[in-house]
Amino acid sequence: VWWAALPSDHLVDVQYPHGKHGLAGRVSNSAKISTKQSFLKFVDENSQVNGRRLDSRNPTHYIFPKFRTISEPKRGVSAYNEKVKTSLVCEFNRTQKEAGLDTISSQTALNWMKAERPKTAIYPHQSDYCDYCSKVKVEIQACQQKLTRLLQGGSSSAEDIQEIRKNKEDLENDMEEHRRVARESLQHYRQLKERCEEQWKEITKLESTPSSPERDEKLKNLQSTFTLLLSADYQMSKLLPYWGYSAQPSSTYYMQKVSYDIYGIVDHRDGSGHLYLLNETTGPKNTDHSFSYLLHYLKSSGKVPSWVRRVHVFMDNAGSTNKNQYMMAATLEVLQQNILDYFRISFMVVGHTKFAPDLLFSSTARDFYGSDVFNERELVAVMEQHASVVFDSGRIVRAWRETVMKKYCSLPGIRGLHDFLGLRNRGEDAVMKVRDKCYTGTLKATPMKIATGMSASDRALPGVGQSYFALGMVKQLSESKQSHLNQMCANFIPQDRWHELATN
Repeated sequence: VWWAALPSDHLVDVQYPHGKHGLAGRVSNSAKISTKQSFLKFVDENSQVNGRRLDSRNPTHYIFPKFRTISEPKRGVSAYNEKVKTSLVCEFNRTQKEAGLDTISSQTALNWMKAERPKTAIYPHQSDYCDYCSKVKVEIQACQQKLTRLLQGGSSSAEDIQEIRKNKEDLENDMEEHRRVARESLQHYRQLKERCEEQWKEITKLESTPSSPERDEKLKNLQSTFTLLLSADYQMSKLLPYWGYSAQPSSTYYMQKVSYDIYGIVDHRDGSGHLYLLNETTGPKNTDHSFSYLLHYLKSSGKVPSWVRRVHVFMDNAGSTNKNQYMMAATLEVLQQNILDYFRISFMVVGHTKFAPDLLFSSTARDFYGSDVFNERELVAVMEQHASVVFDSGRIVRAWRETVMKKYCSLPGIRGLHDFLGLRNRGEDAVMKVRDKCYTGTLKATPMKIATGMSASDRALPGVGQSYFALGMVKQLSESKQSHLNQMCANFIPQDRWHELATN
């Protein structure tokens, strides 16, 4: 080559800088690394885990519901100014502008999310979202695309085409079966709701009539066979202080806030809602909280008559709080202690548990996300517009998990089951029966029972009666979170609305 013979001092090393390649001028390439780091931190501080396992193919983190889109809305659309407030990019850019820093485009944000936070997504606001349905739809579309390519290519064998068609047909059949079971589970739940409400009306009507031998006998029979139906679930955690009406101060997006879990119970005698609130010093939420609040509502709230001995609860399929060994063992323990005679827990199809707590949470969320809620008093006030509220500082929740599994044998295959019936006949130990669907099938006996060879003192489980507070299990906020809370209260919140845990 002619230039190879030139002296070295005649050669120039030409290096193309980052902004000089074919993508020059695009924000995703010209944006500073510090801007990218700020954006990712903004995403992390404004999202939370959704309960899925880390190896799930679906999102494991949801961005807070106040953000309905990642991208900026198109200018000229209706309610543009309101939609800007619910755009992740727009709020991030506002915080950047106030600090005199660079902003980014919607496409840049989407690129960074795809590359760096692929398991973080906008909270699915639609009420009919199902991970399984979404996954199978994608697989069916992939089969259809592959089948189209094979047919258009003209060189594929009949066997290859038939195999793809068979795979697609199997997926479609699986989807239809999944939806059929979901429909029938929901229909069963609705029928039980109607039955509970009708039976309760009949009982209250009899209670209001004058006593007579015939009336008393009929009332006694109705009460002994009445099954109280409840639905229970957790609402998505809330963080305080929260700015939902006023513009949120930019710096607070990067500050740690106090997390609150909300456990909702709907009583199907009258459709009333009942909420239990706890902050992270008593959390994180687990089966101890779920079961303790259920039992508190049944036996300590004053809302359920003492003669109610049969309870049926529908729950969400969450394994960490509901559908696990601890929950079922605690169910047997309540029967064993003669608190109830019949305790049933049912689960609908994963992704299709559309039940009464969803409506309760929808109404509370609408008010919460449209308000400034800076402290626990204000959080309770928002929730009390829709339900009775109990705030637990650790004196209600009991340490069930640490004790019940010492007493009861484990239950295999629990994730694939959807109906769990705990029974205790007088003078006998409690037993658990199960079936794979909540609405049909034969209930089968299980090995979950009191372990053999236990002494009388071990069977008593004294630890179950102790609260988190009594056991010293209530924690303090971390130093960094306490510092951030103090800063937010001192700099951005009127003193009469400071958070209860602030130590200014």
